[in-house]
Amino acid sequence: MDPTISVPNYGGHSLRAGFVTTAILNGVPEYSIMKQTDHKKSDTVKKYIRETLKWKDNAATKLGL
Repeated sequence: MDPTISVPNYGGHSLRAGFVTTAILNGVPEYSIMKQTDHKKSDTVKKYIRETLKWKDNAATKLGL
């Protein structure tokens, strides 16, 4: 990436949250995610799980819009 390009809307937390969210949606076990992200408490990862469940098996995602 060109160091002169600034991407102010993305940071380490955004990448981590995106990784956890995508992993959960793809069925990766929680313990594997925690091992990769170095989360110490499953409650932290569970926050991402709860937030993503609304998109899993959601009628709107099956409409192809």
